[in-house]
Amino acid sequence: MRRPVRAAGKPVGQVREVPREPRAGGARGPAEDFPPATTARAPNAHRTHPGSIALARIVSLPRRRDGGRHINIGCSGSGKSYLARHLLDELGPRCKWIFTLDDKDARETKYAGAQYATVADFEAHPPAKDERGRRERRIVFRGDKYAGVECPAEDVAQLARKFVQAGVPVCLHYDELKRAADGKSGMHWTAPTVKWYLTEARSLGGWFIGSSQSGKMFPEEALNEAGTTSVFRQKRKAARYLVDVLDLDDELATLIPTLSEGEFVLLVDEEDWDGRIYKL
Repeated sequence: MRRPVRAAGKPVGQVREVPREPRAGGARGPAEDFPPATTARAPNAHRTHPGSIALARIVSLPRRRDGGRHINIGCSGSGKSYLARHLLDELGPRCKWIFTLDDKDARETKYAGAQYATVADFEAHPPAKDERGRRERRIVFRGDKYAGVECPAEDVAQLARKFVQAGVPVCLHYDELKRAADGKSGMHWTAPTVKWYLTEARSLGGWFIGSSQSGKMFPEEALNEAGTTSVFRQKRKAARYLVDVLDLDDELATLIPTLSEGEFVLLVDEEDWDGRIYKL
């Protein structure tokens, strides 16, 4: 089982300790999915901490020169993309390139960086240096839905693999991890290089960040390979799935569906969860 650990850093939010009695508040959604809490929180249940406690833990966990693997899971609008943006900011100084696949919204992206439709476009016309000799190192692959052009998840993974095998540290980021997996069952990778990246790139300095609305939308091995996992609000069945797969405390199966927007628990591989909820 897993638990978050204290770490230092500048504040970007807060973290609260979870009292062991039931949580208060109204229903978070349909009763069958997001049950309402019935009992008020204990006095002083909230304590404000630097929000970077979780971020610092995620980026400091790997050994020096190693990369890391982090998974964000949560319902739409729960805050997982916001956390991903903070993680990319933290990894900017460590990675020569950050490759993001974010083609969900045809009109805009949530991530900073030079935008390309496909990997072929990037390779043909990489970002030019500015007047100070600096080059944009954050690349967002968007496809072009208006023109019917897709950017395959496998192409982005192969690009990242090429760089890390050449000794260049890269962060490979999927805003929707299901883009690299069978969208119907989530049981196998349709982008096989993602599996290689999860298992082999860490020792080469490669980072992996993947987000998903549910742990059922991608192969279970991604959860097992992840050094850290942030879990935002989930429906009851999805929360129970994570608790069973990761062998977590049963309390989390009840707690996760009651999380508010921006709240998440941080799970660290081989460590017990210690009852903290982080707030963005």
